[in-house]
Amino acid sequence: MQDIARRCNEILDLLEEEVALHRDLLDLSRREQGLLVSFDTDALTATLRDVEAVVAKIRAAMNARLALLSEVARSLGRGPGPGRDGATCEEVMSSAGEECLERYRSILQQLAPILEEHAVINSGNIVLINNILDYIDFATRLYAGREGRNTYSINTIAPGRKAGKPHALHFSRS
Repeated sequence: MQDIARRCNEILDLLEEEVALHRDLLDLSRREQGLLVSFDTDALTATLRDVEAVVAKIRAAMNARLALLSEVARSLGRGPGPGRDGATCEEVMSSAGEECLERYRSILQQLAPILEEHAVINSGNIVLINNILDYIDFATRLYAGREGRNTYSINTIAPGRKAGKPHALHFSRS
């Protein structure tokens, strides 16, 4: 029983590490939102690299936690996961005693609002990204025009005008 409690505390330590990493990820997503608004591409690129690093750390902590959970569940004579033969994380924690179970529930109460806010921030970031892509599409169509010509090209001739006379919207430095 003491070994199970020790392993459960190791699982909970990893879960607390995941909570801290999810907070870091949320902060990065907030920063990303500001950078999308200001369109600071260099800072956005650096932030996205930071996001990838945090996500890799979350994945590593999660994999280690799940491996420990499987090990503890097997030592209890059950496989991991809900179901007839499986054990949920809450069941594993309760097998280690009330202290582990309460710590587990406390960690989940910390994690839930972080994940909810992160989902909201990411939804906003998706909207910003789509707006940026729409603007880029609009600008590309406006500046490209037909056959590579548009009203901003040097050699553009307005319909009905003779060569050499610029279009009304033609910009030149002369």
